Amino acid sequence: CGLYKMIMTEKARCAVIVYFILLLYYNDIESLLKLFRWKGFYWLGARIVMCALKISFNQAEQAISVMREVSAWGREQGYRVWPDEWLTEGELITPDAQPENFCIGTIDGEVACAFILQWADSDYWPDAPKYEAAYLHKFCVRRKFSGMGMTKLVTEAIRAECRKRGVRYIRLDTGLEEKAVRKIYLSAGYKIVDILDY
Repeated sequence: CGLYKMIMTEKARCAVIVYFILLLYYNDIESLLKLFRWKGFYWLGARIVMCALKISFNQAEQAISVMREVSAWGREQGYRVWPDEWLTEGELITPDAQPENFCIGTIDGEVACAFILQWADSDYWPDAPKYEAAYLHKFCVRRKFSGMGMTKLVTEAIRAECRKRGVRYIRLDTGLEEKAVRKIYLSAGYKIVDILDY
């Protein structure tokens, strides 16, 4: 079994800003619209609107409910997902993942996603000091909000939290065999920094 270790840095954000300026300069409308979608904007007829994602912490019960809902859908589709017995407070709460680390993301007051956001990860990053990075775990998106670039919206929201706390990186892990998931994270600006075999 293997695990990809990924990281997001401020360099990706700078690259997007430069690219945005270049697109404006060259008047490349099609690429500009793609970039708008990348940043959480969506083209609706003749209008561009922005999806505002709000993150709420200390939401263990609701976050786990979303995780179980998304996992149930995945099982129906034949995907390899977390079993329900893993998705309980007893299994998920650890010294690094306390109830206050369980988050939901809402758009217009409706829950769109859930995840665990830790400030230390002694399982996969044991040598990293606390608050060096934010660690994203159990990220899942409700079906109604799939295909809307939620990974990028969540990443931007987490960036804001990191800036408040002086945290430099966002880190996450995914299995070697999870090619679709890996592609989503790479397209959101993460980079593979290590591969673990265990």
